[in-house]
Amino acid sequence: MRTLSLLALLFALALPVQAQRQQRSNESPPGERVIERFDRSLDLTEALRTQMQTLLRSHADERQAERERMRAERQALQNQLLSVLTPAQRAKLEAEQAERREEQVDRRVRQMTRQLNLTDAQQTRVRALLEAQPTRHDRDAGANPRQQMEQVRSQLNEILTPEQRERVDEMKQRTRRGDRMRGGRGGRRGSRR
Repeated sequence: MRTLSLLALLFALALPVQAQRQQRSNESPPGERVIERFDRSLDLTEALRTQMQTLLRSHADERQAERERMRAERQALQNQLLSVLTPAQRAKLEAEQAERREEQVDRRVRQMTRQLNLTDAQQTRVRALLEAQPTRHDRDAGANPRQQMEQVRSQLNEILTPEQRERVDEMKQRTRRGDRMRGGRGGRRGSRR
């Protein structure tokens, strides 16, 4: 039972991290904000901007490689933890995960309905879209979460009316303005360090 609780905790702790990464994936190219800040105060030459962009891209590539390495390590640990469970414990864990996922989808649909005034038909389509998305654990190792998120956004835009899409853009802008004022990066979670 202790192992089951440990696994559930491990999976639960990983969810906010993934959400934070997805929020950051919508930002401008690596380091663009840093360069803009330097440029405003230091009046950078084009050569310096290019040099800084190269350094920041290299750093971003290194961080991406590190994230992928850590993702592989987490997956290996999860596989090891799962291997010590009995079939009944694994089945119970999978049922709990499915229940949590359903709760997350419900919560997201309710939030979108409240913010965008979704119709019943839109709610049904949004729910189906969210439920069809692979969980972090179901993705294959080569899957690119950033591309998957963009694909979901594109499909979501097909469901929303032009007015609702405009409302989404306004909410994003408001969030970004608030983050800049607080000095943070992503939404609520992203401003924590």
